[in-house]
Amino acid sequence: MTPPAAGAPAGSGPPGRDGERRVRRSGRLALAILVVALLAAMGVLSRLWPEGRLLPPPWQFIGLVPLMAGLMIPLAVNRRLRRIDETRDREPDVLIADGIFGHSRNPVCLGFALLLLGAALIFNVAAALLPVVVYVVVADIWAIRPEEQRMARRFGAEYAAYRRRVRRWI
Repeated sequence: MTPPAAGAPAGSGPPGRDGERRVRRSGRLALAILVVALLAAMGVLSRLWPEGRLLPPPWQFIGLVPLMAGLMIPLAVNRRLRRIDETRDREPDVLIADGIFGHSRNPVCLGFALLLLGAALIFNVAAALLPVVVYVVVADIWAIRPEEQRMARRFGAEYAAYRRRVRRWI
């Protein structure tokens, strides 16, 4: 790691691989915490505004489908990364464009969005959809765009071709 400039606080050195690694790790944790907080917000919103049923009972349990998909997609991503021995705590050595990454450039964010959508359907009130929208906007601005900038710098033309071929979400 590059030492910080004289008089600068520790850990404030120029951005580099170690700095980006810390940002990525803390960003993933923060995104997971955000999902948990938004799930809790859904519960609160469904109690505060129980009007506006989305589906007639028992059809709200159709939400189990996107909820389970939302749980399975991050597991598939993890399995794919382990297969090529990529850890998410360092910059990638290869651009993965097959498997789940052939359908979405951001499958973990997609999985979390599906999980939240499924939970909103299960809560079965319109107010529970608000946290889904909040997640999509926050993930897009805070996680996806910075990651895409890093990938573009790292892989250049190869990533540009991938972006043209594969959509951001689905």
